[in-house]
Amino acid sequence: MNTIKNIKREDGIALILVLWVMVMLTAIVGEFAFSMRTEVNIARNFKEEETAYQLAIAGVEKAKAEILAANEAAYPFFNRNGVLVFSTTQLEENPERKAMLKNGIFSYTVIDEDGKININAASPEQLRHIISATEIDSADVDTIVDSILDWQDTDNLHRLNGAEEEYYQSLPIPYSCKDNKFSVIE
Repeated sequence: MNTIKNIKREDGIALILVLWVMVMLTAIVGEFAFSMRTEVNIARNFKEEETAYQLAIAGVEKAKAEILAANEAAYPFFNRNGVLVFSTTQLEENPERKAMLKNGIFSYTVIDEDGKININAASPEQLRHIISATEIDSADVDTIVDSILDWQDTDNLHRLNGAEEEYYQSLPIPYSCKDNKFSVIE
C-alpha cells in the first residue's frame, strides 16, 4: 500500500516537472519567434531604405544627364505649364521626368535656382511683387513686407505697417525681434 502512495507521488512530481519544462520551452520558442520576426523586419526595412536611396541617386543622375544632354544653343525656359524644359521640342507637353527601374519608380523635378530670391537681399519692391502675386489683400502685403524689413533692420523704429520689439513682446507668447537677417527661411 505504501508503494502505491509513493508511485502516485512520483507521478505527480513527474507531471509538475513536465509542465515546467513545457512552460520553459514555450517561453524560449516564443522569444525565438519574436526575435526572428524582429530580424526579418530589420532586414526588410534595410532593403527598402537602400532601394529608396538608390532610386533617389538614379533620379539625380537622370536629371544630370538631361541637363548635360540639352542642346547648348537652346536656352532653358518654362513651358506653358510652368515646367523647366531644355529643348524647343517640348513646348506643349511636359517632359517625362520619371522612370521605372527593376525595384521601383522614381521621379524628379528640375528647378531653376536662379529664379529664387534671397529674402535677406530682396528689395522692398521685390518683396511686394512676390507677395502680391499670391493674391493677398494689398493692405496685408504692406504689413508683411514692412514686418519682414523691420525684422531685419537693427533699429527699434517700426515702419508704417511693420512691427518691432513692443509688438512681439505684447503677443500671448512674447518673444524678441531678431533685428538681423533671417537665419532660416522657415
